[in-house]
Amino acid sequence: MSRLVPMVVDVLETMERGADVSSQEELVRMLDEIRTAREELQTTFYAIEKVLVAKRLAQHPRGGIPALNVAGLHGPAEFHRKVSRTQWRKKELIPVVVSRLIDEPGVVWDADGERLPVAESAQRFTERLGDCIGWGQPKAPGLRAIGLEPDEWCNEEFGAVQVQLPARVDP
Repeated sequence: MSRLVPMVVDVLETMERGADVSSQEELVRMLDEIRTAREELQTTFYAIEKVLVAKRLAQHPRGGIPALNVAGLHGPAEFHRKVSRTQWRKKELIPVVVSRLIDEPGVVWDADGERLPVAESAQRFTERLGDCIGWGQPKAPGLRAIGLEPDEWCNEEFGAVQVQLPARVDP
């Protein structure tokens, strides 16, 4: 990465002067250097994340790691544990989801308790069903939104905790 910064500075200064940047071969070399630097930064990012997660887990050994507010960021850094959900019991889950969606206001019935037109209710029902059951696997946020906990319908294996930094705000 140490060769990259002077190389990029030189290219940017050359571009500011309006001169030809470099040969095509040199541009390819720069792209290769940038790719290498990006890989090194990614490795460094994960190493720092691993240390931070270990420190947070040591402070909160029972789980439920609270968000960390850091001055200068536009929101808290959050900590999420990866979850792998497998062996969904779809034959049992889908009827429960359907029964909850049928009773959900605005799906089949309007606010006054009147049945919506079939085409409209079918469209709304399909959209809400898609929020809960994907074409591949059921969707945890959609299930939680209708009061179902995913772990009751599948096997869960928890993985590593990851840091989710807040989004940047453009100046």
